[in-house]
Amino acid sequence: MLEVLHRAGIDPALIYAFKKTGRLITADNAKHLPSEAIDEWNAAIAEYNTANLHA
Repeated sequence: MLEVLHRAGIDPALIYAFKKTGRLITADNAKHLPSEAIDEWNAAIAEYNTANLHA
């Protein structure tokens, strides 16, 4: 799955969030997930972005 995401040119922050949470959240499936899952996803993206700002 990770190789497919990389080949498709998916934003590295989203790939990081997928690896960290085990989910791939999209606009279509977000409505079916609990807010905690979305919060976890958003936190992973923020974590990635913060780490890469300081790199």
